[in-house]
Amino acid sequence: MSKYINYCVLVLLWIIFFHFCLGNYLSQEWGRWRFPRCCSGHVSGRIRGFLSTFIHYSYSRDVGGGSGSSFSTEGEGRITAIRVWEIYGAYITGIQLRYDNSWADVVGRIYDTPQEMELFDGEAIDQISGKFDNNYIYQVIFGTSRGRSLTVGQPTQGSFNFYPNHPDAELRLLSGRFNGNGIMSLGAHWGVVFTH
Repeated sequence: MSKYINYCVLVLLWIIFFHFCLGNYLSQEWGRWRFPRCCSGHVSGRIRGFLSTFIHYSYSRDVGGGSGSSFSTEGEGRITAIRVWEIYGAYITGIQLRYDNSWADVVGRIYDTPQEMELFDGEAIDQISGKFDNNYIYQVIFGTSRGRSLTVGQPTQGSFNFYPNHPDAELRLLSGRFNGNGIMSLGAHWGVVFTH
């Protein structure tokens, strides 16, 4: 009998913890999960990062070649802009994402002048498609929640199309492989972004 009571007390404590510590933070506004302003600071940032890993996460498996060095973009906040470099008539050489106001490191290499798209407030990347083969990514098309797109590269080789499994998720990061010439493979990670 005492084991049953202990179990019930633990369940009750978990429910209270979730309701008061996390439940108040997860209020839904306009179809996106957000934290209220009172939850700013280092601890709430860690909670947001931890939860965004599990809430509506999905992965679009990478396409392209399996050699080269692996990469994964990283940054805090929402993706607000993207740059893509290409060798005209050939393949994609580099990609760079901006998270909030900070540009992440370039993956691949910089070649000539990039093509760039800056996102509007509340706009998100919700689809990536393009062309690839076993050596390189030849084209990328980043589509947004407002119907805009950035198209870079050549429409040649096999096709791919990435999108999140959940309607409220958006692009969180890119991963894949690159060598000294360009991007060899590309995958996409989707999830909910928490904002203040």
